[in-house]
Amino acid sequence: MSLLEKLKAGTKNEKRVKFPGTETEVDIRLLSDSDLQAAHFAAERLFRKEDIGYHVGTVDAYESEKTTQILFRALEDPETGKPVAANIDAMRKLITRDEKDFLVGEYAALEAECSPAVESEAELAALVEDVKKNPDSAGSVSSISMLRRLSTSLARELQSLRTASGSMSG
Repeated sequence: MSLLEKLKAGTKNEKRVKFPGTETEVDIRLLSDSDLQAAHFAAERLFRKEDIGYHVGTVDAYESEKTTQILFRALEDPETGKPVAANIDAMRKLITRDEKDFLVGEYAALEAECSPAVESEAELAALVEDVKKNPDSAGSVSSISMLRRLSTSLARELQSLRTASGSMSG
């Protein structure tokens, strides 16, 4: 067993959640870098196969396909350890956008819990100032934990401004 295998052997890398709208539980497994690359490359292959160009009009479809590919690899039947769908085509046909949104949120939370990114208060303060100057810059933040911290920070600041001005309405 390699050193990395020993280090990773005892770490948490999955959690059990109820599939949206049901009482049935599924396991969400944290994917390795190799698994994530395979998901990304599979989305690219599909777009090439279907002769779909990557441009502003197809960005959402591409991201949706990447998410489906990731979830196909991450979701497992707790009893068998096998994927919840027979294949990626079945996954695409059976899962809804709302189900994907919920499950990818659970995946992101597991990822943050298992490998939290460490951002300093100075990095957060700089990001807050950058977003105030250019709100679109928030889209470049890749860390879910940093996005949560950013939104919490901005919400607190808005609340404090409303309290100071005497306006507590919407």
